[in-house]
Amino acid sequence: MSIIYELFHLSLFPGLFVAFTYNKKQPPAFGAAPAFLCILLSFLGLSFRHIPKNLSNYNVLTANAPFFYQISGTWSNHEGSILSWCRIPRFYGFLLCYRDDKERASSIDEQRIDGALGIALFFSPFLSASSDPFVRNFFVRTEPLAESNPVPQDPISAIHPPCIYAGDVASAMGFGLCRSKMMNGIDQEQIRIWILTCRWFLTVGIMLGSWWAHHELGRGGWWFRDPVENASFMPWVLATARTFSIRSGLLASVHSFATDDTRGIFLWRFFLLMTGISMILFSQMKQQASVRRTSKKEMVVARSTLVHLRHSARAQPRPVMLWKNLSYYRAGY
Repeated sequence: MSIIYELFHLSLFPGLFVAFTYNKKQPPAFGAAPAFLCILLSFLGLSFRHIPKNLSNYNVLTANAPFFYQISGTWSNHEGSILSWCRIPRFYGFLLCYRDDKERASSIDEQRIDGALGIALFFSPFLSASSDPFVRNFFVRTEPLAESNPVPQDPISAIHPPCIYAGDVASAMGFGLCRSKMMNGIDQEQIRIWILTCRWFLTVGIMLGSWWAHHELGRGGWWFRDPVENASFMPWVLATARTFSIRSGLLASVHSFATDDTRGIFLWRFFLLMTGISMILFSQMKQQASVRRTSKKEMVVARSTLVHLRHSARAQPRPVMLWKNLSYYRAGY
C-alpha cells in the first residue's frame, strides 16, 4: 500500500512540465489533459491517506472524524489547500484548451494556452519545494495529535473553502486572458465567462460561509474581525491580488493556513512580477493607442471595469476595511 501512495506522490513531478512538452501541432487538450490527470491522482492519493486514518502522513492529525470530514480534511491545511490550488487551475486549463480545440478556426493561440497553464506551472514547484502534502513522519505515531473538533464538522463548512478556491483561480484565469487580449487580441466573451465564473463561485462560497457562521457561531453572518473573511467581500476585479495576500500570510488569522512567513516571500515575488508585466503591457497598449485611435470594441472591457469600480466604491467603504485589516495585522491578531 505504501508503494501505491508513493506513486501518487511521484505523480506530482511529471505534472510540472507535461503541459508544455506536447507537440504544438496537436490539439492543446493533449497537453492539458495529462497535466490535470497527474495532479488529480496526487489529490486522490492524499485523500486516500485521510480515509484510512493513515497517521504516518504528517497532515493527518485526527483519526476519529466521520468519513465526509476525513475527505474535507484534505484541504483543511496549508499543504492540502495548495494542492487543491494546483488541481483547480489544471482543470480550468483543460476546459480552456478543450473549448479552443472545439471552436478554433485555423490556428491556436498558443500564448493564451501557455498563459492559462502557467498559473499551475508556478504553483507546482512551490508545492513540491516548500508545501509537500505527502511528507511522512520519521517516527511511528499510533495516536492522533488532535481530537476531532465538532464545530467545523458541518457540510457547509466543508464546501465553503473549495468554492472560494475555485472563484479565486477563475479570477486568475481571467487575468491571464486579459494579458493575452492586450498582446494579441482575443474574443472578450471568454474573459467575461471566466469573470462570471469567479463571481459565481465567490458568491456561493461567501453565502455558505456566512450561513454557517450564523447558525453555528451566532456572530451575525460573517466574522467582522477576521481579515481573511473580510477579504472575500472585496470586489472580484481585485480577486487576484486578494488571493496572493491571503496565501502569502500577509493577512493572518485562524482561517488562513499560511503558517510559515518564508513561503509568502515566494508568492509575493510572483505577484510583483505579474504586476510589473501587466503594467508594461498596459503602457505599450497606451502608446499604441496614442498613435492610432482605439476602436469602440476595444474599449468595452475598460469601460465596464471603470463602471464596476465606481459602483463598488459607492457600495463599500474600502479604505476603512483596509485600515482595519492592517491594524489587526500590526496588532498581531
